[in-house]
Amino acid sequence: MRRRGEHILCTFLSAVLLLSACGQRTRLMEQTDAIQSPIWQEQYDLGIRYLSNGNYEEAIIAFTAAIEIDPKQAPAYVGRGNAYVGLGGTEGNLTAAQVDYEKAIELDKTLAKAYLGLADIYIQQEQYEQALKILQEGLEQTGENQDIANGIAELDGKVTPDIPAKIEKAVSYNAYGGREFTQRNSYRDAGLLSSEELTMLRTAMDLTIANDMQGLYQLASHCIESSDKTPGDIVHILTKLDGYKVEFRIPSEKNNSVIIKVEFRPENGGGYCADITKDEIYGGWWSVWGSCLCTDWQWNGDVTEIHTETYWQTTETGHMKNSLKDGVFERKSVSLTDGYTSFSTYTYENGIWTEIDGTARELDDGLWTINFVVPRGGLDYLYW
Repeated sequence: MRRRGEHILCTFLSAVLLLSACGQRTRLMEQTDAIQSPIWQEQYDLGIRYLSNGNYEEAIIAFTAAIEIDPKQAPAYVGRGNAYVGLGGTEGNLTAAQVDYEKAIELDKTLAKAYLGLADIYIQQEQYEQALKILQEGLEQTGENQDIANGIAELDGKVTPDIPAKIEKAVSYNAYGGREFTQRNSYRDAGLLSSEELTMLRTAMDLTIANDMQGLYQLASHCIESSDKTPGDIVHILTKLDGYKVEFRIPSEKNNSVIIKVEFRPENGGGYCADITKDEIYGGWWSVWGSCLCTDWQWNGDVTEIHTETYWQTTETGHMKNSLKDGVFERKSVSLTDGYTSFSTYTYENGIWTEIDGTARELDDGLWTINFVVPRGGLDYLYW
């Protein structure tokens, strides 16, 4: 009986020790996750900041650090892939970017940016059939994401050259080579918009003019929360309203980091734009606001951009010429935590970023316009 009792006691004590060890391990894992998350976020945010400023080598270092901390976060691979592409279209950079985009898709098959990045790699290599295949896969996995759908439409002509000849007569282009504004995807005549849509557009325009980013964020959040749409744009409207050409877009929160985009230009006079980006992991947000004169619907004149994020606010001033940055732009960055201020200069030639603080930089394939950079073939984004 004693031996049996000892055996039962030993079994009980072993179970207690095992449960205690499991509990300690669980607490340790929770503590480790709690420590890792902000550290990962800091590195990821740093990478995004470097990427938005065109500091691609520093962005690669930051995204790599984030990946080493948590290799299961797909957005970090997309960020690093974008940074490799930003460094230039060499074989090594494109190969590294391709590996990152493919890894991001493996981790999250609904991440639209990964499909778009991977397709862009194939497009740069003129492998249009493969690019179309990737986008078609992405369209299915993301629930018909609008950006991917637009990419497929643009690729159709390269994959099947007979299509443009058939539709050329039905499409007209502006003086800069972009499709006429009224013939673009998502364009709707203002007379066909509902009263709710008109109110939403005018509210967004008022908030943008006032540089009320908090108000715009709340407007977008309300639309997302009240929407019952499947993945894809919750709202995407191109129209002419109150003397302006307007783009208003709220993408699906699931598939895009941009939470709202507002841009409106008059034929001649002052125009405004704003983009608010949401952190895909932790829900933080940052904004970019811009104001510039327009001539013939294009950005032409002195421009002011204000970039606001968690720790910094950067103001950039310069000159736009036919919707492209041209000349020397001055940047003033202020820390929102301690007030530290730094100054720098960026030089552009017809939208191509050529120098930083007087030092030449390696040229990339992007064209810099107000608030963001577009591919050199992105005429519909540039010219209205």
